[in-house]
Amino acid sequence: MKNFLPLFLICIALNTFSQKEANFWFFGENAGLDFEVNPPNILSGTLSTDEGSASISDANGILQFYTDGSTVYNRTGSIMVNGTGLLGNSSSSQSAIIIPKPLDTNIYYIFTVGNQRDGNQGNGVAYSEVNMSLDNNLGEVTNKNIFLNGSINAREKITAIRGEDCNTFWAVTNDANNFYSYLITQNGIVNTAVTSPNINFLSNLRGYLKISPDGKTLVNASANSGSYIYDFNAATGKITNGSSLSVSGNGYGVEFSRNSKKLYISTGVHSQFFDNSGIRNSPNYANVMQFSLESRNILDINNSAQLVYETNAGYRGALQLAANGKIYYARSRTNTIGVINFPEKEALDINFDENGLILTTGLSTEGLPPFIQSFFLEIEIKDEATNEVINFKDLEFCIGQNKVITPAKVSGSDINYEWTFDDGTNQTIIPSADPDYKLFLNNISLSDAGVYNLKISLKDDCNNDIVYNGTFNVDVFKAATATKPEDILFCDTDNDGFNDFDLALEKDDEILGALDPTIFEVLYFDSLANATSSLGLLPNPFTNPSAFSSQTMYARVQNKNAPNACFDITEFTLAVTGLPIPIQPTPYRICDDIESGDDTDGIVNTFLLNTRDLEILGTLSNTQYDVTYHTTFAGADTNDATTLIDKNANHSVTNNQTVFVRVENKDNPACFDASKTLDLFVDPLPTVANTVSLLQCDDDLDRISTINLTEAEISISANAMNETFEYFETEAEAIAGTPFIADELRYPVNQTGEAWVRTISEENCYRISKINLEVEASADVAYDKEFSGVCDDFLQADGTDGPLNNDTDGITNFDFSDANNEILAFFPAALQPDLEVSYYETRADRTAVINAISDISNYRNTAYPSDTTRQTIYFKITNKNNNNCSGTGELYLKTDTVPTANPVTDLELCDDVNDGDGTNGI
Repeated sequence: MKNFLPLFLICIALNTFSQKEANFWFFGENAGLDFEVNPPNILSGTLSTDEGSASISDANGILQFYTDGSTVYNRTGSIMVNGTGLLGNSSSSQSAIIIPKPLDTNIYYIFTVGNQRDGNQGNGVAYSEVNMSLDNNLGEVTNKNIFLNGSINAREKITAIRGEDCNTFWAVTNDANNFYSYLITQNGIVNTAVTSPNINFLSNLRGYLKISPDGKTLVNASANSGSYIYDFNAATGKITNGSSLSVSGNGYGVEFSRNSKKLYISTGVHSQFFDNSGIRNSPNYANVMQFSLESRNILDINNSAQLVYETNAGYRGALQLAANGKIYYARSRTNTIGVINFPEKEALDINFDENGLILTTGLSTEGLPPFIQSFFLEIEIKDEATNEVINFKDLEFCIGQNKVITPAKVSGSDINYEWTFDDGTNQTIIPSADPDYKLFLNNISLSDAGVYNLKISLKDDCNNDIVYNGTFNVDVFKAATATKPEDILFCDTDNDGFNDFDLALEKDDEILGALDPTIFEVLYFDSLANATSSLGLLPNPFTNPSAFSSQTMYARVQNKNAPNACFDITEFTLAVTGLPIPIQPTPYRICDDIESGDDTDGIVNTFLLNTRDLEILGTLSNTQYDVTYHTTFAGADTNDATTLIDKNANHSVTNNQTVFVRVENKDNPACFDASKTLDLFVDPLPTVANTVSLLQCDDDLDRISTINLTEAEISISANAMNETFEYFETEAEAIAGTPFIADELRYPVNQTGEAWVRTISEENCYRISKINLEVEASADVAYDKEFSGVCDDFLQADGTDGPLNNDTDGITNFDFSDANNEILAFFPAALQPDLEVSYYETRADRTAVINAISDISNYRNTAYPSDTTRQTIYFKITNKNNNNCSGTGELYLKTDTVPTANPVTDLELCDDVNDGDGTNGI
C-alpha cells in the first residue's frame, strides 16, 4: 500500500490590495516576525509593550510602520516624525489597529484606545493619520488624536474588517454597554458610529475583540465579564444576536481559522504581585479552547467546546492568525510563542505546540498585533488527489510520484495565472492552461525539488488591482517499498497464550529487502489507520495483547528523512497458537459382522475414524484444531500424506489395529501433537444357543403362570456370568432392540409361549436367541414337614443385642438345612445331582424365582414374626443344567412363646425356737 504526506490546509490571503499587508509583526519586548517566509524570520523591534501593538506593510509586503498605540516607529525602527503622544496605551489589550485609506496608497489611519485602569484618560476611540509620502517615504503623522463621536467610554479593544461596499472598512470597538462601528471610505472616516447593544453589562473590558475573516461573526472576550458571540453585518456595521460562550476561565485572546469555521479563545487567571526586586510574579492558570462554528446555534457551539491546551505555569496571551494560516499564541515573558499549526482541523488534529516558535531576540508578552481580518480570507491551492490545500507548506514528495496542483477559481476581470519554479539557482516559468491552470508534476525526480510560486493578478468587482501570491516548497526523497514478509506463526509450548516478539530482529531485513537500512526504517502498528498516521507505534519487543490471538500486523517502511511523505505499508499475520493437548481416546470397537461373509472372521470394514475427533480434542475447538490419523508414528509426526488414513471413509480392520493420531493447530501446522494412538478392535459376537426351552411348574394345576425368563440364561450361553441379557416378545423387537419386556421376572405364559433374548457381551456385541416356554401342572412334593418350634430370643428384631431387645416379638433364628436332602430324597438317586432346592418366603417369590432365602441354616423370620401360627416356607426344585422346574413344595416353621413368670409376694416368717434360740433369725 502506498501513501504519501497529507497536504494540510493553507490559504492565500485576500484584501483590497494584496495579501502581504500582515507580513510584519512587532510586539512584546523588542520582538518581531517577518512572514514573507515560512516559518517566519525572527526580527528585533524597537517598541516594548505589555499588551497592545499594531503594524502594517504595503501590498508588496514592504514594512511601513508599527506602533504600541502611543509611539509610532518607521520601518527603520526610528520614531516617526510627529509619532509620539498618541492616545493608545501599551497596557490596553488592543491598543491600536492600522487601516489603509481606500484607493490611496500613501494614507493610513491609526485607531487607538486606552486601557481600563486609566479612568477617563485615553478612553474612547481616536485616530491619527499617517502620510507615507513624507520624510523620504518613511512617513509622518500629519493629524493626531482625532476623537470619534459616541464612544467616549470605549477602551482596551478594537478590530477591523472589510465592508461589503467597494473600498470600505469597518473599525469596531465597545464599552461596557455598546458596540461602535465606524465606516472608513475613500473619502475618510465617518465620524458617527453605528451603535449596537451588548447583551450584558461589561465591568471588565480586558481582552480581545475579533471579527471572522468572512466578516460574519464577532467575538468579544472580556475577562471575568464573560465571552460573547454575535452576528456582524458588513453592509450596515450592526451587531446582533448575542449569546454567551461557555469559556473555562477569563477570556482574553480571540481568533478564527482562515475559513471562519473554527473559533479559538485563550484565557488567563492570575494573582499578580511584585517581589523585592520589583519583578512581577504571577502564579497563573491559562488555557486555549476551540469552538466549532459549523452551526450558528449557541447550544451547538458551546457543546463543541474542546480544551486544546492548559498550563499552571503560564499567563494570559493573545491569539493571532498569520498569512501562513497558522494561529500564534503569545506566551507572556518567554522567548517562545505557541503555534496552532492546523487551526481548521478538529481539536485532536490541530497540532498545537506551546513552544512552536523560538524568539532568538526579544521576548513575548501578552499581546500580538491585530490586523484587518479580511487580510486572511482564504483562497485555496489544492493537491487534486487529496483535495487538501498546500500553500505555504514545505512538502515532501517521493521519487516517481505524480502530483496535480489546482488553484482555486477567483472572480474578477483581466485574470492572469503564472506558475514559476525556483531551484535555488534559476527561476523558470511553468506553462499552465485555462480554464483550470493546473500545475502538473509528473514522475517526480530529485531535480523537482525547489520553490513553486503562483501569482494571480486581476481586477476585482470594485475595479481594484488585486494580486494573489501563493507558494510552497518541495523536497524530493527516495521512495519506500515494503516487501510483504512471511507470517509469524508461533506455537506456544507453555500454553499461556502469550509471547514476546522482537519484530525488528525477526522481520526488518525481510521487509526492507534491498532498501538501505541507513535511509529507511521499519515501524510496526496494530492497525492500518495507525500505520498510515504513524500513531500508536508498537513497542519492541511486542507482546500479543490477548491469549492465543491472531492479528494483522502493519509494517510501515519510511524514509528517515521524509517519514511522513515517503512510506509504504505492508501487512502480515502474527498468531500465537496453542500447542494442542489432546485426550487419549478409548479404544474404537465394532462387533464382528456378516459384511465380509462371515461374522466370526474378525473382519469389519466400517470403522469411521472422524467419529472419534471430538473425544480426542476434548476441550479443544474443532474449528481451531484438525485431527488426522496415520498408519505409523513417523507419518503422524511428519504429517506424511502416504500414511494418512481417510477419516471420512470406511476403514477396514482385521481383529485389531493401532493408528497414530496427529492433532494440528489450523493456524500453524508446526503446532501439533502426535503422542496419542487409537486402538481399533473387531469384537467377537457371543456364542449362544439359537433356541432354548424353559419349563415352569404350575402349583395350582391350571398351567397358567409367570416365568422368570432369566432362568434360561444358563441354557443360552456358557459365559452367562460375563454377559448381559435383554428380553423381547418378538424376534422383530429383538432385532430392533425395543421395546423390552417390562418384567422379565414375571413373564405371563398360558401353557406354552415364547420370548426372544439378546445376549450381550462385555464389548456390547450381541446375538439373538429364542426361548420356548412351557407351564406344566405339577403337584407339590409331599414334604410338608413342620420343624420343631424355636423359642423367641431376647434380641432386637435384626438379631443384634441392644436397647430394643424383646423376647415377645415372634422373631428368632431357624435352622432347616436338613430339608435339602430330605426333599431330594423324593427323586431318583440318579437325578438328584442335577437338582437343587431354593426356598422362599412367599409363593409369588417362588414363582418368579426371586428373593430366595440365602442361608437356611441361619434364617431369621424378621419379615414374618409368629408366636401362635406357623410360617410357611415355599421351596422349588430346579434342574441345574437348564433351570427347568422339577417340583415345588412347602415346609413350616414356628416361633415358641417364652413362658411368662408372674410376680409373687414376699415370704415373711417369725423366728422360731426350734434351734433353741428365738432371736437368732434362723
